[in-house]
Amino acid sequence: EGNHSDEDGGGLAAYGCYLQLLDTAVVGNTADGDGGGLLPWYGGLRMERCEVRDNVAGGDGGGLRGGDDPSDDPLVMLECLVSGNQSGGHGGGVRWDASNLALLAGTLFELNQAALQGGGLWLSVATVLEQVSFVGNSAAEGGGAYLAGLCLSRATDCRFVDNVASVAGGGLHGGTLGSCPPPFMG
Repeated sequence: EGNHSDEDGGGLAAYGCYLQLLDTAVVGNTADGDGGGLLPWYGGLRMERCEVRDNVAGGDGGGLRGGDDPSDDPLVMLECLVSGNQSGGHGGGVRWDASNLALLAGTLFELNQAALQGGGLWLSVATVLEQVSFVGNSAAEGGGAYLAGLCLSRATDCRFVDNVASVAGGGLHGGTLGSCPPPFMG
């Protein structure tokens, strides 16, 4: 809590490994670059029953910034809270890209802010969302979530409530959603 980096990974930076966080809180950290709370780079991340809250990044991923290589392991977030994070770029709560999959279940993204895209969440990977809620997030595009040019593989029992975008996609903005099955099921 309360850590700072002049570059990336305010709370924690991990390179080239598969990181697992269980029952962990990443709170109140800052980075002048990416990953205000966490920066797992060139690896994967599994989080269970975790809290990523009140972190700030000058660049991307206010709470968490990760994924960089298509061979990276997936992002898995189960029963997590991502709240009150801010980024000066993309992904107020989380930015994850280039790995092979993102699976998020039972997770709440609330009150996160991004200056550009993806107030709560910014992804550029095949994505499965199960019982994920996006509440009160904001960005220029994709107030709740921004899917960068990819199809939402599956969304079950998800909620998009009171998210705001100043340009497009208050709840969800996606590059190829028109060719996908309906993203809101249940």
